[in-house]
Amino acid sequence: MKYSGHNLAVIRKGMRVFIPSLEQKYIMRLFTNVSKAVFEWIDNHPSYYKDRTFNLRDSIGVGIYKEGVLLDWIHQPSEKATEGKKFKYKNYKTIVYGRELLNEAITGGNYSDIATYALVLYATAPYGLFVELGGPSGGNKGVNWWSEGLIPMVEDKFRQEIKAIEIKAKTKSFDVL
Repeated sequence: MKYSGHNLAVIRKGMRVFIPSLEQKYIMRLFTNVSKAVFEWIDNHPSYYKDRTFNLRDSIGVGIYKEGVLLDWIHQPSEKATEGKKFKYKNYKTIVYGRELLNEAITGGNYSDIATYALVLYATAPYGLFVELGGPSGGNKGVNWWSEGLIPMVEDKFRQEIKAIEIKAKTKSFDVL
């Protein structure tokens, strides 16, 4: 059976509508799987840092953006902080509530328009850098937990997820969410 020009135009029009939707579903699945791995890693590596109030843990989250617009934000499945963390740096004093800082950062969307789709990993507690550097009072506890622990894990998880998608594409065993 030969397709007429009209039928071909109908098929092309349908594909233009369907492909972006399919693309977004797979990207969301990929980003969500990577996000969940972030929280599993954090909860499975408590030796990296001592989070006395859990506000550092609760301040870590992932924003998923399309063209700078927030599609979804993913945070620790269970909020653990029961009190604020007192934070003092030079003359600056505050009480940190990790989940509130995370919510403000993710909905603000800084750095979210770097690509068509972007996964932005946030750690919004202002003392996160001190934990990363092991100080000022933390000693060596937490040194490089972000740069040499969490970030390489995120990169590896992305590669694993993309490889799994490539394998499915080759075997044509795709299922849409």
